[in-house]
Amino acid sequence: MRPFWRGVAAGAVSQGFSAAARWAGAAPFLPELMALRLFELIPMRTFEFFVRLLGEWAKWAAFGGTLLLALAGAGVAGCFAAALPQRWTPARRAGACALALSAFAAFVLLPLLGSGPLGRGIFPRPLLPAPVGLLLTASVYAAAFEAASSAALREVLSERRFTRRRL
Repeated sequence: MRPFWRGVAAGAVSQGFSAAARWAGAAPFLPELMALRLFELIPMRTFEFFVRLLGEWAKWAAFGGTLLLALAGAGVAGCFAAALPQRWTPARRAGACALALSAFAAFVLLPLLGSGPLGRGIFPRPLLPAPVGLLLTASVYAAAFEAASSAALREVLSERRFTRRRL
C-alpha cells in the first residue's frame, strides 16, 4: 500500500477516534470545526442555493466534504510520515509524527479555523485542553500509520521471499 493510502487509512481510524472523543465532549473534532468555518465564510446567496438544491442534506454534504478534505490531508501527512528515517524505531517515528501533526493542528489549523492559537475559542469547550486532544488523535494516527506500514513491509518481504524460492 502506498504512503498516501496508508495515511488515508490511518486518518480514518484517527477521525473515528476523534469523533468518539468529540461525542464524549473530551476533544475537538477538526472536520466539525472546518464545517463551521465554511458556514461562516460562504456568502449567504451561495449557501441558500445549496440549501434549496440539497435541502436538509446541505449541512451533511458540507460536513462530508470537510471529512474528505481531512482524509486527504491525512494522506498527505502519510507521505511525510513515510519520509521519516527508517533507521528510527517504529515508536520513535510514531512519536515524531504525532508531535509534528499535533503541533501543526494546534498552531496552524486551529487559528485558520477561527479558534485562536491552541484552540482558545472552541465551542463547546472540550474537557481536555485542545492540544492534549489533538495529541491523542495524532498519536492514534501515528500508531495506525506505523501498523499499516509494518504490515505493508511484511507483505513486500514475503513476496520477495516467494519470488526467490520460485527462481
